[in-house]
Amino acid sequence: MLPKFYLQFLFKKLARPALPIFTGTLLAIFLFSTLSSFPDGQLHLKFYLSSDLGFFNRSVDVGILTHPDSDHAAGLIGVLSRFRVSNIIYNSEGETQTFLSFKEAVERQKKNGAKVYTVKSGDRVKIGDISVNFLWPISAAGSSRTNDLSIVSLVKFKDFEVLLPGDQEVMEAEKMLAAVDVPAVEVLKVAHHGSKNGLSRRILERLKPQLAIISAGKNNRYGHPHGQVLELLKEFTVRILRTDEEGTVEVASDGQSFWLTK
Repeated sequence: MLPKFYLQFLFKKLARPALPIFTGTLLAIFLFSTLSSFPDGQLHLKFYLSSDLGFFNRSVDVGILTHPDSDHAAGLIGVLSRFRVSNIIYNSEGETQTFLSFKEAVERQKKNGAKVYTVKSGDRVKIGDISVNFLWPISAAGSSRTNDLSIVSLVKFKDFEVLLPGDQEVMEAEKMLAAVDVPAVEVLKVAHHGSKNGLSRRILERLKPQLAIISAGKNNRYGHPHGQVLELLKEFTVRILRTDEEGTVEVASDGQSFWLTK
């Protein structure tokens, strides 16, 4: 488990605490998930395109690199260069020049007092009614495929839950569903940017999401999201929102119901 003092870093020095958490994903197609406890007492979860990242403050409480692939690490390098990050979470190592640059950025943050952690299934960060539960991986070793080691997070606010699976592919996701108590969720960030190997019928049957967010860049060269994934979501009558079409998507919740805001 993360040390107890880690939770202290999640509280901003404001009259009402704001809790930004940035999760690095695909470069130019990447997602920033910002978890905030605003004065309205609601949870606000934002999914950005890179051009929408604001400059309203210069500090970030938690930066999570889901896995070390270059298309993910590069996005977080930008955050580490522009913001002071109090806590940095990443598990597996990479050998690319991009990942080495990420490690250099982490070292610079450490000199400014940042704490660096690894997480595994069962670890949790909790602040009042908000918790971030780490569901996967079981350990930071055991596979040579970096997508298999994606950090999967479940954000829970009272009775409202969101799953953030990084680039976890179907085979590993179904392994997780068999090994870990994963609840039904209201919102699913579709894994692997909506690629064909990021979603299956079994996953949707277990998670039962009402809303699916797909983080993909406009006219991206990967062809995300895949038509098969879109058809599967429609078959399960899941509402779909895509950052390549909508730009920034913001979901707010009072802990029972949820709605979209702009």
